[in-house]
Amino acid sequence: MLKVRHVAAGGMHSLALTYTGELWAWGQPLCDFNNTQQRLPAPVALPVGCKLTKIAAGAFHNLALQEDGGVLAWGRNEYGSLGFGDVVFTSKPAYITFFPEKGIKITDVACGGWHSTAITRYALKINKIKLN
Repeated sequence: MLKVRHVAAGGMHSLALTYTGELWAWGQPLCDFNNTQQRLPAPVALPVGCKLTKIAAGAFHNLALQEDGGVLAWGRNEYGSLGFGDVVFTSKPAYITFFPEKGIKITDVACGGWHSTAITRYALKINKIKLN
């Protein structure tokens, strides 16, 4: 039996992340977007060594947060919601390279209908100011 630790519901699809790190998907947008449906949950192929902590689903796209602060994205991308700098449909989870290239670690992700958001964690150096 699979034990689910996180779920996300998109426009016409759903995702489930298990405690063992498996990602499952079902519904229309995770197949070929040509009005076919994946009626039963099926595992999503993840990159080797990927350890997910959170998932998010938009109307037709998805985000997955990794333990190391990296983000995977896949699905429709008409408005650049995947964060790849283009508007190309991506059928399998792929790394958003922008964040690691800039040294940014993500702590949370969320999807709206056709957009995505991410929360970052920065280490700030605070200088003490002597007031006299």
